[in-house]
Parts: sequence; C-alpha cells; structure tokens
Amino acid sequence: MTLGYRPLISSLDFAPDLFSVRNVRHYTGAALQGWHVPDDTVEAAVTIVSELAANAVRHAGAAEGTEPAAGRPGSEACTVVLQLWPDRVCVLVWDHNRRPPVLQRPSQEAEGGRGLQLVDLLSEAWGYAYKEAAPGKVVWSHIPLPDLAELEPASAPKGLSAPTSELVRSESNG
Repeated sequence: MTLGYRPLISSLDFAPDLFSVRNVRHYTGAALQGWHVPDDTVEAAVTIVSELAANAVRHAGAAEGTEPAAGRPGSEACTVVLQLWPDRVCVLVWDHNRRPPVLQRPSQEAEGGRGLQLVDLLSEAWGYAYKEAAPGKVVWSHIPLPDLAELEPASAPKGLSAPTSELVRSESNG
C-alpha cells in the first residue's frame, strides 16, 4: 500500500440470495469500469466477486452444523467492498458466518468446489479475517493492476501523434 494514498472505495450491501450475486457482478463491473480499471482486471475482479458472493450467500448466517440461511426471511445482508489502489484492486466480501473458506481439490467428476480455485488463480493474494466483536468474516482478494510503464501506448486518431511516456521539458526565454 502506498503511504499517504487513500484508495477509491465503493460498497454494496446485498441480500443473501442467489439473485443478488448477479447484481453484485454488475455492480463490480460498473464500478471498476467507472474507475477506468483495465478490462482484464475488471474481468478477473468480476469472476472473483461472483465466486466470493456466491459462497457468502450459500453459507450466509449458517452456524456450525446448521443449514445456510440463504433465502430465509430475516437473513442478514452481506457486503461487497471494492478498493482501488495504485497497484491493485481489492475485493472484500463480508458475510455472517465464521466458518473459514477452504480451498478444495475436487475430483474431475465433482460438480462443485472449484470457486476458490478460481479466486486463487486470479488473485495476487487472498485470505480471510474475522470481524472484531461481531459475527462473521471478510474474505478478500488482491488483483494486481498492470504496471503503466509496461502498457503499450495507445494508438492516436488520424492526424494526431500517439501519447508518449517521455518527459517533455519546457524552457522559458528569460
């Protein structure tokens, strides 16, 4: 994290039902595009938030040994938080279940259990933390942004020169 830098932050509370996951995906894509995040990073973040939100919904409010609360009236909302830092996008998903996420190695025949594998593949780092004095946890992911120096210059419209990364110095006469 950069000292003295405050990230751009956007958050959305969502109901713990599967219909909300679609809204969370759209919200994430729109927010990151509005911040001019590169398309590849937006795509990775949307995939990650989809998996984390689906897990939050699937396990929302579930205590050890009980059924998940997804879709039950009175279930507490989950929250997605997006942060834009100079070198990464952070995706955080809060739910009300203290059960830690487990990276599974399902068989090829298994129909599920691959969501966190996608998160692991697309993230620079990911993990979870518990809320202080509150039920639940946050699962987070860091997605690296491309180094601007490594990006190829954009092509310019006809008649204009392409942007340059060279420092242009102006000298005054006198």
